[in-house]
Amino acid sequence: IHARNVRVRLQPPKGDAALVGRVACGYARGVTAPGYSLVTLANGVRSVRAHAEAETFHPVIGPAAEAEALYVRQLRLRERLAAHVGEFVIWDVGLGAAANVLTVLAALRDLPGRLRLVSFDHTLSPLEFALAHADRLPFLRGFDAVLRDLMTQRGVSLGDCGLNGFWSLRTGDFPSRVMDAAESLPAPAAILFDAYSPARNPAMWSLPLVASFGYTANMRYEKLTDYTTYLFPTNGSWVGPFPPFTWWVMTLAGIGAVLAVVLRRRAAASCSRRADCRPSTIARR
Repeated sequence: IHARNVRVRLQPPKGDAALVGRVACGYARGVTAPGYSLVTLANGVRSVRAHAEAETFHPVIGPAAEAEALYVRQLRLRERLAAHVGEFVIWDVGLGAAANVLTVLAALRDLPGRLRLVSFDHTLSPLEFALAHADRLPFLRGFDAVLRDLMTQRGVSLGDCGLNGFWSLRTGDFPSRVMDAAESLPAPAAILFDAYSPARNPAMWSLPLVASFGYTANMRYEKLTDYTTYLFPTNGSWVGPFPPFTWWVMTLAGIGAVLAVVLRRRAAASCSRRADCRPSTIARR
């Protein structure tokens, strides 16, 4: 994702030292093209590197594994879609090479709920590069035709992906879109936020933009009415986020509060018996 246009200026690596440096950083260069290249991470998984930003997509554990951990499991997408009534909206902020959204689609394709995906990106160049080397990027398998239709038509049915729903693509400046009141965007139930780092793309991490997600999104909010069960669970009734040993925590916190009040009163009483603690004495000093 870019917040503004970036002019690409490439410089070829000089000799073997550049290759050694890349391997030492955890990846080695593979197929290259203007602006992007395929790299192999330390664990053997291939990913895409953007030259202009000098950043590798999903550089630690790879595209599919990162998306599975950060979005599918952390946002509990399967559980939430299964229990959701109506259209479940997901914003894919930073389409890139489509690793995040395709991993999510693969994880949700056996569920009956209705899904609506909205992908955002400033440029489709990384996706075009990835599709040109789809045989080397496993997360693209089976989605080539859908992605090509998405790029040309800006919207496709998810029926070909084994899901009930629709996938649309919005290109351009994301901060301007999301902050524009005239822009008609469905409120998301989940956001796959994967912009370049703040050093390379500070506008995507600005406080006004990030703060706007609180009222443009419908993410992870759940009303709890059974307060006793959640706050004071027992071994047989633990269904909330707190484990059964919360009783011990509450007890220790109560003892600490009582001791704080008692010791404070004792300190005040001790000080009141001393002449140098009296306000009149302090004032004379």
